[in-house]
Amino acid sequence: MISLDQVHILEKKVESAVTKIIELKNENAALKNRINLLEKDNAELGSKVSVFEKEQNRVEEGILSVLNRLDEVEDTVSTSVLTTNNSSEINDDTAKTEVAEMDIRIPEENAAAENTDTVSEDSDTDNAADGSFSPKPGENGQFDIF
Repeated sequence: MISLDQVHILEKKVESAVTKIIELKNENAALKNRINLLEKDNAELGSKVSVFEKEQNRVEEGILSVLNRLDEVEDTVSTSVLTTNNSSEINDDTAKTEVAEMDIRIPEENAAAENTDTVSEDSDTDNAADGSFSPKPGENGQFDIF
């Protein structure tokens, strides 16, 4: 027969199993909630990735367009220089004059605004007054287009 001690031991084991089952059910519910949250986050991140990919494609197309335009400008300038150099009608003095005329000019309305906004050193002011340009130490006299 079954003794009373065996019944108590069995009762304790059943209570322990029931407690463990309740804990596992709660943990299972928490994990399901976490899975739902992670799936939502995953969907959001997937949509962000697709937006970034579309934007990246537009940026790449823009860059390629600018590079193509730059190539066209380079080709035009190269053709212009080659035509100028190959022409027998233009002598060296005329070519130097044309190159000198190609430097960048500031429109008069912008020049007046710049003179009031910037404070220059005396040598820069003297150069601006006589129309000449000399680069500062460490500069090579070329303009950066970017």
